[in-house]
Amino acid sequence: MERELKLNRKIMRRVYLIYAARTALSPKGLKILILALFAAELSPFSPYLSLGHIVANMPPFYNWKEMFSFHVSAFMQTQFVVQISLVAVALVLSTYVYRFIQHLVWRLARSGLASQSVAR
Repeated sequence: MERELKLNRKIMRRVYLIYAARTALSPKGLKILILALFAAELSPFSPYLSLGHIVANMPPFYNWKEMFSFHVSAFMQTQFVVQISLVAVALVLSTYVYRFIQHLVWRLARSGLASQSVAR
């Protein structure tokens, strides 16, 4: 019985993960990404930024320590106007993502997936 319960929990974790990934890659999730890219490229601060140079100088994604130090260094070496705009964009996007995740959790709770239990 305990073994079946563990197996069921493991399977349900995977189901939740797949559901969250599908939701993040939904049209709404992709719109967030596209909006962020356009906001960075078409903002009035775009003369100060070169996304092509940023991507060219970026370390590989699998090296988390280098990636973190790259972003901190890039942020600290930009002009003050760009730093302020990046913080403002980050605040707006984080608020939007927070509300998106909050809505996702609400939908999970409402559908009963979050509180499903094994009845055997």
